[in-house]
Amino acid sequence: MIIDRLSDLGNYVMIVPRLEKVIEFFNEIPPAALSDGRTEIMGNDVYVMVSSGEGKGRDGNKLEFHREYIDIHVTLSGKEILGWKSIEDCKEVDKEYDEPKDVGIFNDKPVSYVDIPEGTFVIMYPFDAHAPLCGDGKNKKVVIKIKISNLPEDELEDDSCSCGCGDEDGHKECNCKDEEKK
Repeated sequence: MIIDRLSDLGNYVMIVPRLEKVIEFFNEIPPAALSDGRTEIMGNDVYVMVSSGEGKGRDGNKLEFHREYIDIHVTLSGKEILGWKSIEDCKEVDKEYDEPKDVGIFNDKPVSYVDIPEGTFVIMYPFDAHAPLCGDGKNKKVVIKIKISNLPEDELEDDSCSCGCGDEDGHKECNCKDEEKK
Protein backbone atom coordinates (compact mmCIF):
# COMPACT_ATOMS: atom_id res chain seq x y z
CA MET A 1 0.00 0.00 0.00
CA ILE A 2 1.25 3.46 -0.92
CA ILE A 3 -0.27 6.79 0.16
CA ASP A 4 0.58 10.16 -1.37
CA ARG A 5 -0.84 13.39 -2.75
CA LEU A 6 -2.63 13.25 -6.10
CA SER A 7 -0.22 15.89 -7.43
CA ASP A 8 2.59 13.32 -6.94
CA LEU A 9 0.90 10.43 -8.77
CA GLY A 10 3.47 10.67 -11.57
CA ASN A 11 6.21 9.59 -9.16
CA TYR A 12 4.86 6.03 -9.33
CA VAL A 13 4.92 5.29 -13.08
CA MET A 14 7.99 3.10 -12.59
CA ILE A 15 6.22 0.77 -10.14
CA VAL A 16 2.63 0.86 -11.41
CA PRO A 17 2.27 -0.46 -14.96
CA ARG A 18 0.11 1.62 -17.30
CA LEU A 19 -0.13 4.48 -14.80
CA GLU A 20 1.16 6.88 -17.45
CA LYS A 21 -2.09 6.26 -19.39
CA VAL A 22 -4.10 7.39 -16.36
CA ILE A 23 -1.97 10.51 -15.97
CA GLU A 24 -2.41 11.37 -19.67
CA PHE A 25 -6.17 10.92 -19.25
CA PHE A 26 -6.26 13.11 -16.11
CA ASN A 27 -4.28 15.81 -17.97
CA GLU A 28 -7.13 15.94 -20.50
CA ILE A 29 -10.00 15.45 -18.04
CA PRO A 30 -9.27 16.38 -14.42
CA PRO A 31 -10.61 13.78 -11.96
CA ALA A 32 -12.94 16.32 -10.30
CA ALA A 33 -14.66 16.91 -13.66
CA LEU A 34 -15.68 13.25 -14.02
CA SER A 35 -19.28 12.22 -13.39
CA ASP A 36 -20.24 9.21 -11.32
CA GLY A 37 -19.85 5.95 -13.22
CA ARG A 38 -17.26 4.04 -15.19
CA THR A 39 -14.97 5.62 -17.80
CA GLU A 40 -12.64 3.43 -19.84
CA ILE A 41 -9.12 4.58 -20.62
CA MET A 42 -7.81 1.34 -22.18
CA GLY A 43 -10.97 -0.79 -22.21
CA ASN A 44 -11.01 -3.33 -19.36
CA ASP A 45 -7.24 -2.97 -18.90
CA VAL A 46 -7.38 0.54 -17.42
CA TYR A 47 -10.53 2.34 -16.32
CA VAL A 48 -11.83 4.62 -13.59
CA MET A 49 -14.97 4.42 -11.50
CA VAL A 50 -16.28 7.57 -9.85
CA SER A 51 -18.74 7.37 -6.98
CA SER A 52 -20.36 9.75 -4.52
CA GLY A 53 -21.82 8.49 -1.30
CA GLU A 54 -21.80 8.12 2.44
CA GLY A 55 -19.12 6.42 4.46
CA LYS A 56 -20.26 3.31 6.30
CA GLY A 57 -18.08 3.64 9.40
CA ARG A 58 -15.32 1.28 10.50
CA ASP A 59 -17.69 -1.64 11.02
CA GLY A 60 -19.75 -1.00 7.91
CA ASN A 61 -17.61 -2.59 5.22
CA LYS A 62 -15.67 -5.83 4.81
CA LEU A 63 -12.18 -6.41 3.48
CA GLU A 64 -12.06 -7.05 -0.26
CA PHE A 65 -9.22 -8.25 -2.44
CA HIS A 66 -8.39 -8.49 -6.12
CA ARG A 67 -6.02 -10.67 -8.13
CA GLU A 68 -6.22 -9.11 -11.58
CA TYR A 69 -6.13 -5.38 -10.82
CA ILE A 70 -4.28 -2.75 -8.84
CA ASP A 71 -6.72 -0.32 -7.22
CA ILE A 72 -5.85 3.33 -6.76
CA HIS A 73 -8.40 5.12 -4.56
CA VAL A 74 -8.44 8.92 -4.93
CA THR A 75 -10.51 11.12 -2.62
CA LEU A 76 -11.96 14.03 -4.60
CA SER A 77 -14.07 15.57 -1.82
CA GLY A 78 -14.78 14.76 1.79
CA LYS A 79 -12.59 12.27 3.62
CA GLU A 80 -12.20 8.57 2.98
CA ILE A 81 -10.96 6.07 5.53
CA LEU A 82 -9.67 2.74 4.26
CA GLY A 83 -9.18 -0.36 6.37
CA TRP A 84 -6.18 -2.57 5.53
CA LYS A 85 -4.83 -6.03 6.27
CA SER A 86 -2.30 -8.15 4.42
CA ILE A 87 -4.10 -10.79 2.40
CA GLU A 88 -1.73 -13.40 3.84
CA ASP A 89 -3.09 -12.68 7.33
CA CYS A 90 -6.76 -12.93 6.34
CA LYS A 91 -8.34 -16.21 7.43
CA GLU A 92 -12.14 -15.73 7.50
CA VAL A 93 -13.51 -15.99 3.94
CA ASP A 94 -16.96 -14.44 3.51
CA LYS A 95 -17.20 -14.76 -0.30
CA GLU A 96 -14.79 -16.88 -2.32
CA TYR A 97 -12.85 -15.13 -5.05
CA ASP A 98 -15.09 -14.45 -8.07
CA GLU A 99 -12.80 -14.45 -11.10
CA PRO A 100 -15.13 -12.65 -13.56
CA LYS A 101 -15.69 -9.84 -11.02
CA ASP A 102 -12.11 -9.99 -9.67
CA VAL A 103 -13.19 -9.73 -6.07
CA GLY A 104 -13.23 -11.82 -2.92
CA ILE A 105 -14.42 -10.81 0.55
CA PHE A 106 -13.04 -11.55 4.01
CA ASN A 107 -14.80 -11.26 7.39
CA ASP A 108 -11.48 -10.44 9.10
CA LYS A 109 -11.18 -7.02 10.71
CA PRO A 110 -8.62 -4.56 9.34
CA VAL A 111 -5.44 -4.21 11.41
CA SER A 112 -5.02 -0.59 10.37
CA TYR A 113 -7.18 2.32 9.21
CA VAL A 114 -5.76 5.06 7.01
CA ASP A 115 -7.22 8.52 6.44
CA ILE A 116 -7.32 9.42 2.76
CA PRO A 117 -8.15 13.15 2.77
CA GLU A 118 -9.23 15.18 -0.24
CA GLY A 119 -6.49 15.33 -2.89
CA THR A 120 -4.80 12.14 -1.66
CA PHE A 121 -4.58 8.65 -3.13
CA VAL A 122 -3.76 5.16 -1.95
CA ILE A 123 -2.42 2.37 -4.18
CA MET A 124 -3.68 -1.09 -3.22
CA TYR A 125 -1.91 -4.09 -4.73
CA PRO A 126 -3.45 -7.58 -4.99
CA PHE A 127 -1.74 -8.55 -1.71
CA ASP A 128 -3.55 -5.69 0.10
CA ALA A 129 -6.98 -6.61 1.45
CA HIS A 130 -8.84 -3.34 1.92
CA ALA A 131 -12.15 -2.07 3.25
CA PRO A 132 -13.25 1.13 1.49
CA LEU A 133 -15.73 3.69 2.79
CA CYS A 134 -14.87 3.22 6.48
CA GLY A 135 -15.29 6.92 7.23
CA ASP A 136 -18.41 8.88 8.14
CA GLY A 137 -20.01 11.56 6.05
CA LYS A 138 -20.21 12.23 2.34
CA ASN A 139 -17.34 11.83 -0.06
CA LYS A 140 -16.63 11.62 -3.75
CA LYS A 141 -13.90 9.34 -4.94
CA VAL A 142 -12.43 7.81 -8.04
CA VAL A 143 -11.09 4.27 -8.11
CA ILE A 144 -8.53 3.66 -10.84
CA LYS A 145 -8.42 0.01 -11.92
CA ILE A 146 -5.24 -1.18 -13.66
CA LYS A 147 -5.15 -4.76 -14.88
CA ILE A 148 -1.82 -6.40 -14.23
CA SER A 149 -2.54 -10.04 -15.03
CA ASN A 150 -2.27 -9.63 -18.80
CA LEU A 151 0.60 -7.21 -19.28
CA PRO A 152 2.26 -7.58 -22.68
CA GLU A 153 5.96 -8.34 -22.54
CA ASP A 154 6.91 -4.84 -23.68
CA GLU A 155 5.12 -3.39 -20.62
CA LEU A 156 6.88 -5.64 -18.11
CA GLU A 157 9.80 -4.22 -16.18
CA ASP A 158 13.05 -5.09 -17.86
CA ASP A 159 15.94 -6.44 -15.86
CA SER A 160 18.63 -4.30 -17.40
CA CYS A 161 21.36 -3.03 -15.14
CA SER A 162 20.20 -0.27 -12.81
CA CYS A 163 23.62 1.41 -12.68
CA GLY A 164 23.12 2.83 -16.16
CA CYS A 165 25.90 0.87 -17.85
CA GLY A 166 23.48 -0.57 -20.40
CA ASP A 167 23.92 -4.26 -19.54
CA GLU A 168 20.65 -6.02 -20.36
CA ASP A 169 21.36 -9.04 -18.17
CA GLY A 170 20.70 -7.45 -14.78
CA HIS A 171 24.35 -6.51 -14.19
CA LYS A 172 25.69 -10.04 -14.72
CA GLU A 173 27.94 -9.15 -17.65
CA CYS A 174 28.35 -5.47 -16.87
CA ASN A 175 31.67 -3.69 -17.28
CA CYS A 176 31.08 -0.87 -14.83
CA LYS A 177 33.36 -2.25 -12.10
CA ASP A 178 30.74 -1.80 -9.36
CA GLU A 179 31.19 -5.00 -7.39
CA GLU A 180 28.23 -4.29 -5.09
CA LYS A 181 25.81 -4.40 -8.03
CA LYS A 182 27.24 -7.55 -9.61
